[in-house]
Amino acid sequence: MWVAGVVPAWRFDHPVGDLVALDDRRAIAIGYGKLVEVDLATGTVTPHGSPFGSGSVNQMVRAGGTLIVYGQVGKAAAAWSVDPKTLAVTEVPLPDPPVAAGTKGRFAIAVSPDGTRVFTCAADRWPTLRDAATLAPVKVFSGVDACSNPRFVDAGHVLVDRADTKPPSSSLDLASGKAAAAKVDGPVVVPGPGGRSASTDAGKVTLKGPDGKVVATYTARLTNPQWLADGSAFVGAAKGKLTVLPAAAGQTARDVEVPAQIRRISPVPGTARVVTIFGQHRAGLLDTTTGTLVTAVNANLTSVEQIAALDGAVISGAERVRVWRGETIAATGAPAVVENFDVEAGQPVLYATLDGVFGLDLRTGKDLAFDEAANSSAMDRSADRVGYDMDDRVMMRIGSGESTQWYRRKDDYFITDIDVATGRIAMNDDDAFYVARPDENELFGFHSFDCDDPLYLWLERGRERAVSYDGVTVQLYDTEKEKGLGGLELVGDNIEDVTFIPGSDELALVGEAIYLWNPVNKAVVSWPLPAEVTGFGSSAIGVDPTGKELAVGFDDGAVLWVRLGELRAHATEVEAGELKVMGPATINCGKAMATSLDETRGDEPDDTDYGWEGKPPEE
Repeated sequence: MWVAGVVPAWRFDHPVGDLVALDDRRAIAIGYGKLVEVDLATGTVTPHGSPFGSGSVNQMVRAGGTLIVYGQVGKAAAAWSVDPKTLAVTEVPLPDPPVAAGTKGRFAIAVSPDGTRVFTCAADRWPTLRDAATLAPVKVFSGVDACSNPRFVDAGHVLVDRADTKPPSSSLDLASGKAAAAKVDGPVVVPGPGGRSASTDAGKVTLKGPDGKVVATYTARLTNPQWLADGSAFVGAAKGKLTVLPAAAGQTARDVEVPAQIRRISPVPGTARVVTIFGQHRAGLLDTTTGTLVTAVNANLTSVEQIAALDGAVISGAERVRVWRGETIAATGAPAVVENFDVEAGQPVLYATLDGVFGLDLRTGKDLAFDEAANSSAMDRSADRVGYDMDDRVMMRIGSGESTQWYRRKDDYFITDIDVATGRIAMNDDDAFYVARPDENELFGFHSFDCDDPLYLWLERGRERAVSYDGVTVQLYDTEKEKGLGGLELVGDNIEDVTFIPGSDELALVGEAIYLWNPVNKAVVSWPLPAEVTGFGSSAIGVDPTGKELAVGFDDGAVLWVRLGELRAHATEVEAGELKVMGPATINCGKAMATSLDETRGDEPDDTDYGWEGKPPEE
């Protein structure tokens, strides 16, 4: 067994949602009611406990020399101040009483350009301009409902969005207390340090100096842009890069490539650097002038969404595809949000994304062309056949031939899995699960075990079984005889993912432990996850095609590899009180359900020929 990607530097031991750089040496982050400190020289993360009590902390802002944390206790708005030197936390009472009825707003805070005032939105109070030192209300905007995402555009105006609808936003005049609809396509002003400002308008960005004169203009679309602390540039992070717009004449915009999507950035005071959050567990320090990024090495930076095991290796899909051997990275692929892996001994790994289906050389990490036009969430390979979904179709490719249509679905149906060997496609709509057989024009429809909305359905490769799960309960089905085979519910643990173990009757489940369930003899054994990943949620599980190796991915990007034989040897039987073995699920709950494959088929456009549908062409 080995665990990889648990590099402690820049790693939070719980999910974090916001962070602020205190100075050029330290940053603090909040999340799950906890406070942590990050050393910007070494990446050392130091926990500072849970100083917010039962509060849920959402956001953190610097207002003058004070650090304000804003969130809620129960359903009521709450705030705390943090001493930047000692990190001591003090709850700050909100002097204004809650309104009689909820405002449907979201708990959010913004700070004025001079740091003397803040503006808050909440679910229990009207939008309010407050004194930053005392949080006493200065101006209350009663009647402005569903306030979210406040931001100052200058010293006298705040823009807010509605929490329950898309724009138009509202422009709030802080002097008069009046609200007006903001122009949908008008410029948005972002104040900067030292009196600087930026305005964004339909892809045009204008930067002004402290004297109000234009110093630079750019054509760029930025996501959640902000100023660097030294005023040298205006930046925005999106899609694996940070766009930097220098605040000086004669310079050009530049993109700084980053290895993962940035969720938050906080400018480091007095510098051109920013502290970043990747995923929910990893931080980094980025110098925008040199493009240098310091963060964890030999680690995934975001949650592992998909994982597979093959020949002693783990293939993980986090912010990009990586191949691990032992505790190190053997190959790195292109950035990709992986929806599905297919692995076969001696063959390139195939992986499906919403941007295409690709192959990966396990030795070099080189991407191999397959179908870059597909936006696929399900895929399977058997012998020389590959099936994968593409928009509203399921395609089949045989050998090196062209991909042709196998099945076309209506928009109401979502493809969850494909098994090429048996010719099955798993689907669901709002009411039921389905196993379709396009080659035989057959459909097996059934409701979820608890007659609730269907969630996940996976097919066993080359065998007539399927499993559904909802995070707590798994249910097994015989898709040939069209009947339930029984289920399992864990007591005191969630089921984060489940997979069949090839060559056996068993299934592997993962939560706070790895569970092996044999539904034939009703035996369940478990092996606790190792200490290195304790407290980090498991996010994916995969078993190699021989049924001898297992891999687990985690929310912080770590990966686990273990031999199943060794796991069985060390596992212990789960006691009866820790699980509930269930009988066969009810197939029909009396709700709506398609009964024939034709009811699920989409219409074929008259001007498009996708080749065959139904029976595959002869090889």
